[in-house]
Amino acid sequence: MVEDIGKIISNGFETYTKNLNLGIPFALNVIITGLLAFIILGFGFLTIFGSSLSSLENATTP
Repeated sequence: MVEDIGKIISNGFETYTKNLNLGIPFALNVIITGLLAFIILGFGFLTIFGSSLSSLENATTP
């Protein structure tokens, strides 16, 4: 039995919209994971490039 990928995706979406007990934890998980990744990447970016930014502040203009 072969099913179209669009039908599989729409059936999965209908499952989450009909039963919010399944959909809400999944949505919260995606949101929290995204926020944590953004925070961790932000701190990593500041850690790597923060020292070079502080040296630019100390540079004197001609």
